[in-house]
Amino acid sequence: MDAEYQPFKANNIKEVLSFLSNKYFSGFNVSMPFKQQVIKYLDVPSQDVNYFNSCNTIKVANEKLYGFNTDINGVYKFLSNVSKTDYVILLGNGAMGKTFAKVLTEYGIEFKIISRSLNNWGTRHEKCDVLINCTSLGTSLDVSPVNSVNVDRAVFDLAINGMKLKEMSKSINYISGLEFYKYVFKDVSSI
Repeated sequence: MDAEYQPFKANNIKEVLSFLSNKYFSGFNVSMPFKQQVIKYLDVPSQDVNYFNSCNTIKVANEKLYGFNTDINGVYKFLSNVSKTDYVILLGNGAMGKTFAKVLTEYGIEFKIISRSLNNWGTRHEKCDVLINCTSLGTSLDVSPVNSVNVDRAVFDLAINGMKLKEMSKSINYISGLEFYKYVFKDVSSI
């Protein structure tokens, strides 16, 4: 495909969708905080969009917006490394956190969601087998959402440049957002 990827910031999803769908774009990605907000503007949401209530990829075709959730590819890949006996701490209750929570529930894996919005952020250093960082703090800033890592097996960090969390995870398996996003966009041939 002869294409160009152009990232840009947005403040109003409705205005951005109007601009993008009326130009010569064949599609675009959606990131936080718009993954849930964008759904009401889709003409054709995929089954994954409906099931997980999250959309991160939109295809423009025949003057319609087709929504997809390719994040789920990365979620399933990450969670293939988690066993049924693991206890998971999930940081963040946004679209990604809720997607991970839904799949963890499907797999029958015990987990706890910790988020500022749930008023339990003070418990984020609780001991666990696997820590999954889905916070916007971890994905947009060069700081860590935790002050220390109290983890036995692995840290999955959706941050692409989560250097602080990586430094704290020296003795355990650390998998970064870069690895996660490789799988998010690995098989999008059906889009």
